Amino acid sequence: MSRVKEIAKIAFYSILIWLVLRTFFIEAFVIPTGSMRLTLVEGDYIYVNKTAYGARLPITPLSVPFTHQQFYLSWIELPYWRVPGYTSVKHNDVVVFNYPMENEFPVDHRTFYVKRCVALPGDTLSIANSIVFINGTQLQQPPSVQHSYTVETDSTGLDSALIKKYNLIIKGTFSLNQRYEIILTDAMADTLQKKEHILSVTQNIMSADLYDENIFPNNATHKWNIDNWGTIIIPKENETVELNSYTICFYKRIIEVYENNTLIVNGDSILINNKQCSTYTFKMNYYFMMGDNRHDSHDSRIWGFVPENHIVGKASYILFSDNDELLPDSSSRFLKTIK
Repeated sequence: MSRVKEIAKIAFYSILIWLVLRTFFIEAFVIPTGSMRLTLVEGDYIYVNKTAYGARLPITPLSVPFTHQQFYLSWIELPYWRVPGYTSVKHNDVVVFNYPMENEFPVDHRTFYVKRCVALPGDTLSIANSIVFINGTQLQQPPSVQHSYTVETDSTGLDSALIKKYNLIIKGTFSLNQRYEIILTDAMADTLQKKEHILSVTQNIMSADLYDENIFPNNATHKWNIDNWGTIIIPKENETVELNSYTICFYKRIIEVYENNTLIVNGDSILINNKQCSTYTFKMNYYFMMGDNRHDSHDSRIWGFVPENHIVGKASYILFSDNDELLPDSSSRFLKTIK
């Protein structure tokens, strides 16, 4: 019987230590989609550093460990609080956060997303012809960022050896297989342009005058699309914005959902908690996230800002990769730093 108690005691303390490590220090996640290619690919297991930005304390404490969205009780929801970290979110950091649009789950039980932070609280953000500008200056783009290109060849088309050599991701073919939609980095586009049989390599960019109703803020007053977005100031804690029929679409979800106010809008008449308001002061910081696979990423261009209390940690290392189909030498990603 004493042997059983000893084993139970070891198991209990092992689980307790792991829970402390998982809550305050590190956690591992697997990448499920290609929205961050080539920085991260499907099957990468990544190490998330929670001490960098400061560990977020559990918001829903009545939860069964390791079950995430399956076994929890929302009877008690604690206020958001974060242990002080040794740094803050920076431009181009790769960040893990909870997907903000899942209203059916508490904040800390929403699906985990990983994207690159392109804009910080207080930044003025605009995207012109797929180029990101912060405070009027072009944001330096990591070399792994990819866009959609149209590659036109002569009658020989793209041979399988070239596709394999450069691990090309072909999204579609046109004109008797002589025109291809391919996801490429800028460097790879330059490389292909110099190849024999390739006539042209052109980045696919939506015209600025095309309106996509699926793009945030989903309002025809702001005729934006995935390649031409903004200009807008990213909400910052304690900063005040003017509210009217033109701006309310940007901040409606922040006011109602993320910062827990009642909101009634009737044209320029805006009531917050039953009081007429022409301005609003933010209670939290917000961030703008984009995937490195810029034309195949469900990110802030589509659903808006990421609240500070949704941030989990900084994606720091690839532990290993389990995708031999996409990566012939997946072992090369072992303990690779995420940049």
